[in-house]
Amino acid sequence: MWWGGFTISKNISDEDTEASFRAMVHGISPRLANAHPNQAVWIIKGFRPTAEGKKTTFGVIANFEGGAKPYPMLPYMGL
Repeated sequence: MWWGGFTISKNISDEDTEASFRAMVHGISPRLANAHPNQAVWIIKGFRPTAEGKKTTFGVIANFEGGAKPYPMLPYMGL
């Protein structure tokens, strides 16, 4: 599980880099998470899980809140 960030490939155009970044930032917005609370595991400040969402995300959220370390990004996954 990654909850420490996201990556963008370095071998794409500047336009695709910007579009990818904008899409990912939109994808981690509290507004989007709260609009779709049962569609994914949201670890976003401002997210309010529903009762149903708590059933499906409890383990991940509990691990996060318990201080579990995210899946290691270093050394970089692409290597």
